[in-house]
Amino acid sequence: MYSRDTEFPHPLPTFPHMRIDDPMANYAMIPLPHLPPDQTQYVSDNWPQRFSRYYYRPVPDIEDAILQSMKMVGTIGYARNIDNKKRNVIHYNLKKQSDKDNVDRGSSATAGSGMAGGGGGGETNSTYNSSVPKRYKKNDIKLGKLGVDDFDFDNFNKTSFCGLEASLPNSYCNAMLQILYFTEKLRVILLNHFCTRESCLACELSYLFHMLDIGQGMPCQPANFLRALRTIPEASALGLIFTEANTITRSSVPRIIQSWNRFILQQIHQQCTDTKQGGDGRSSSPSPTGLKLGTSLLDWSRSSPSKRTPDPAAIAEIESISKDMAEVLSGGQKTVESPVDDSPVAQLMGMKQDKITTCSKCQTKTVTDNLPLLCNLIYPEQSTLKQKISFAEILCSSLCPEQVTQAWCEKCRKYQPTTQSRRLCSLPYTLSLNAGMDNPADIAFWNTQMHLIYEEEDGKEKGEDASKQDKGKTQDGPPQGQKACRYAEGCTRSDCKFWHKGQQLLKDPDLDVGDKLAGIHKSWVPFEVELHLASNGLVYTSKDREKNTDLEWVQTTRYELYAVCTNIMDPVNPDTTNLVSLVKVGPSYHARIGSPVSQWYIFNDFTINPIPDQEAVWFNLKWKVPCVLCFTATQYCQPLELLRYKNPITVDVFSEDKTLLQKAGGKRITFTPLSNEELPRKGDLVAIDAEFVTLNQEESELRSDGKVSTVKAAHMSVARITCVRGQGRREGIPFIDDYISTQEQVVDYLTKFSGIKPGDLDANFSSKHLGTLKSTYQKLRFLVDTGVIFIGHGLKNDFRVINVVVPSDQIRDTLYLYHLPHHRYVSLKFLAWYFLEATIQGVTHDSIEDAVTSLRLYKKYLEMKRDNKVVENLTKMYDVGKELNWKVPEPHQDM
Repeated sequence: MYSRDTEFPHPLPTFPHMRIDDPMANYAMIPLPHLPPDQTQYVSDNWPQRFSRYYYRPVPDIEDAILQSMKMVGTIGYARNIDNKKRNVIHYNLKKQSDKDNVDRGSSATAGSGMAGGGGGGETNSTYNSSVPKRYKKNDIKLGKLGVDDFDFDNFNKTSFCGLEASLPNSYCNAMLQILYFTEKLRVILLNHFCTRESCLACELSYLFHMLDIGQGMPCQPANFLRALRTIPEASALGLIFTEANTITRSSVPRIIQSWNRFILQQIHQQCTDTKQGGDGRSSSPSPTGLKLGTSLLDWSRSSPSKRTPDPAAIAEIESISKDMAEVLSGGQKTVESPVDDSPVAQLMGMKQDKITTCSKCQTKTVTDNLPLLCNLIYPEQSTLKQKISFAEILCSSLCPEQVTQAWCEKCRKYQPTTQSRRLCSLPYTLSLNAGMDNPADIAFWNTQMHLIYEEEDGKEKGEDASKQDKGKTQDGPPQGQKACRYAEGCTRSDCKFWHKGQQLLKDPDLDVGDKLAGIHKSWVPFEVELHLASNGLVYTSKDREKNTDLEWVQTTRYELYAVCTNIMDPVNPDTTNLVSLVKVGPSYHARIGSPVSQWYIFNDFTINPIPDQEAVWFNLKWKVPCVLCFTATQYCQPLELLRYKNPITVDVFSEDKTLLQKAGGKRITFTPLSNEELPRKGDLVAIDAEFVTLNQEESELRSDGKVSTVKAAHMSVARITCVRGQGRREGIPFIDDYISTQEQVVDYLTKFSGIKPGDLDANFSSKHLGTLKSTYQKLRFLVDTGVIFIGHGLKNDFRVINVVVPSDQIRDTLYLYHLPHHRYVSLKFLAWYFLEATIQGVTHDSIEDAVTSLRLYKKYLEMKRDNKVVENLTKMYDVGKELNWKVPEPHQDM
């Protein structure tokens, strides 16, 4: 029918199949397509140089076993050749690396899908599959050109509570700071605290809590608190001070945070005691006794079981410590002759005890008064013994422990084995528990107890299933999470992983016992516990009280769990260990923003998320280890119930003019103090400016695309604070011009921008009005609480470094007043030249000049606003600024 054969297109050349994820694929085998007649080169020939350079395979990390066995001789390390590797040959496990990359891409989507959903990864990928949910992982602030202002904190906190930034060294304590803040009565006690001591942690906590109260969801920095903490010698001696933010990962994190908790509670108790006694804010060193130093070794540090019995050499070393340090380590114990000091903190958290010490040789009995502010949980020595012990029983035995240890005996005049027992006189209203968990024995005990609880609950479920089968009820469909086999009864595979009718329910063998308990809403840690104090000084559970009917009961207290501090250890990234707190926020905190309810939240630095109740007691010991547990009584005594906040900062902070200068007549006063008629009132105008120095330089890196990224922001410290009157007959005259002394090393005085010169902050050489940051901070706090209007240029950064939170309705910032949308911000120097025809900031900056200029610009802005010429004048200013490239012309040049 057809005169010609059918013509088919020429077949395309075929090439061997190559996997796209094959690292050994040779892409040079693929020929380039033919160029059109009018072209002579390919587009790929014009690639930038950075895309066409050679890229070598990165050198793999050295194994941990080699690093641990390495011996350093000078700058060279020597280690044993593990696995007999060949010289100058590095083994690349390509399959291992590709599996890690694939898992990392998928783990982020599944890790935070549920409370315990990320806990059961397969054994093959357990090395790389991170089971830590996203809300628990450490979040780092990625800095841009504008520093912290570029970072969007709102994406990490949808609540009205304030988080804490973690960019400063020693910010590992953010989790415990949140717990202290949400301890309601303790927050009120600290807010009411006021003293003149320079390095007072109670005052710094008071200022921090005030910022968290009025922050309205914006993250705060505990900079001043950490600054005061670094100046206390006892904190350094206890190993609580780190120079870098990430160096805590090299230490035992649970032990550090528990030592921090004990140290802070002891400090604020002592400082509140001094204030209550009407002292001058200087703590006096109590006289320690030899017996107390020896017996206090177990009290101040959680150690492994092998280290719980101190040897005489260790006790002799403690004897040589200073008296102040001995007081800290002993937990503030005092003998009968010196009664225990009382404070609001002790009324809330103190447990009055009688410590009975009996010498095993001479049987001499010594009774001392003791006031611990927390309790260390003590677990049985046989941690893996399969005996079910409730949390309440462990708590009761830890409150009244009995132990044998070496201590000094006055009668024998040497160290002897002594039996120590403690008898409680009263139960606290807030119970802070150090969980230990810094040694394998403690973790093994928790793991054993959780397994026993799960086996018991699992046995009940099996019994219920058996009873249902006896009644003739069978399960018609597969359980949740499992699929039915499509062959049904015709399946011949003995190891089929799908569900078959009539078979036993499959369970994930790789699921951690903590995740299993969370799935059935069970935990070893209860939400409520009831303790009964008997007349013999021992504490019993409700179950034991029924057995001991012949005892006389002194006190019964019901406690509720309200906070948990946990250590998060990511198995994939061990260097990113962090601390998070899970807190039950009470009705008084929610009442500020809405209805008075209670809700559990997770506080991970500046990340805050609501969580279900059961997640607070969900512990996967592979990555989530409890460190501190906090319980509060359901009922308080009348003095604590009537405790209310009363602002302790009054106008008296302006009455004292304190200076640190050694020379009485060497200071040069540059301000006029406020008179009685000029005391600030709500709505008064105050112009403010601050100057800073650098403690640590900024660290940046050059990326492969040529952009510079900030790795670590510069650590700034306030060096000068100036406040100027904004109205009245003395308008423009400063009433605060304080240079701030610092005990830390300054790496850059920034003289060109701050006007601060070397020696201005040294009390031995300075001729300025030199004072402490605390005295000036109290003046600023009074101005903030009074409700004055602050005027300045770039006040957001000033208040951030000063570490004070000012409500937005009390700020008039000329940086934003003289700004049009989608345009650049204008410097104070250019604004003064254009609108005021004034030349400022010549050789160096001066805070008085800058504050007065900001005040004049604000008055000028009010005039333009009254004449409705703000937009018109700003538009002209931007046109002139673009022509001059935003540089102020010399005085002889015309505009």
